Amino acid sequence: TVGKLTRRAGKNSNGLSQMQAMSAALASIIGTGSIAGVATAIFYGGPGAVFWMWVSAVLGMMTGFAEKTLAIRLRSAP
Repeated sequence: TVGKLTRRAGKNSNGLSQMQAMSAALASIIGTGSIAGVATAIFYGGPGAVFWMWVSAVLGMMTGFAEKTLAIRLRSAP
């Protein structure tokens, strides 16, 4: 899987593959702000805040994945 992410689609390909573009978009969502946000939420909200962070994270990941998947499937040819 890792090898496929770094490999280009073809020898004449100058851009990113679809999987590389989707992986980069998903990785940009998950950053250092998540780490600071968790620490702040636990400090102010207590351990109960972790449950709601998990719920919102799952909903956010599902929305982001669906959005990127639809963008790949429904893109128009240049």
